[in-house]
Amino acid sequence: MLPHLLGQRNDPPHAALHWRFGQHIAIRKGDWKLVKAPDEGARLVERGGGASTQGAYLYNLAQDLGEQNNLAEREPDKFKELAADWEKWNAERVPPEWLPVRTGAKQGGKAK
Repeated sequence: MLPHLLGQRNDPPHAALHWRFGQHIAIRKGDWKLVKAPDEGARLVERGGGASTQGAYLYNLAQDLGEQNNLAEREPDKFKELAADWEKWNAERVPPEWLPVRTGAKQGGKAK
């Protein structure tokens, strides 16, 4: 990574960038981004559960930098490609030891 930070290389350091945090997941590969961010009403994954690409959104950032048009249904092959890449990456990681806590969640009868 250091040659990239020092400006000695300008090619992408990775073929894809992967991310997960609780049920939130993302993969960026070229101009494409697969992302899933459950809304406020979504319940958190039970301890021992895991994230998945089910219900994720697909965007072509070259054409839609603001992520306004979900292409998941119109580009099923690209969705499957990125989902498979993310699932493979995720399977190679250890399960998370902790999960995010939603702000405003009740603890001990009081809201945080």
